Amino acid sequence: MPPTSGTPCHILVVEDDPAIMMMIQLLLEMRGYSSTAVADGEAAINYLREADALPSLILLDLQMPGMDGKGFLAIRQATPEWQAIPVILLSATQEITAVQLQLDVQASIRKPFDPESMLNLVERFCS
Repeated sequence: MPPTSGTPCHILVVEDDPAIMMMIQLLLEMRGYSSTAVADGEAAINYLREADALPSLILLDLQMPGMDGKGFLAIRQATPEWQAIPVILLSATQEITAVQLQLDVQASIRKPFDPESMLNLVERFCS
């Protein structure tokens, strides 16, 4: 769901590692994207429930304490108004591509990731 013309793409970053979260937000900001960051799936659900406008894209860590990426995606899938938000999965797991297919997400990036590759992928969904 790309932003309307003239509206910056707003990205929800769901990542439990503060250093990775900050790096992603900085990279997005440098490219002109706005973002909101939360530390787990439960916080992401709360954000989506309370947001005035839904994000254009979600960058989602798979493995987090509390509600992980799989738990978040199950609730997203059961909520019709959230199903159209594209999700890019972030994970260090070796089986990221298989997990991507199982969880009905649009793309995945294996950690550690190349910042430029991540930004190119974000651009695909935010252009």
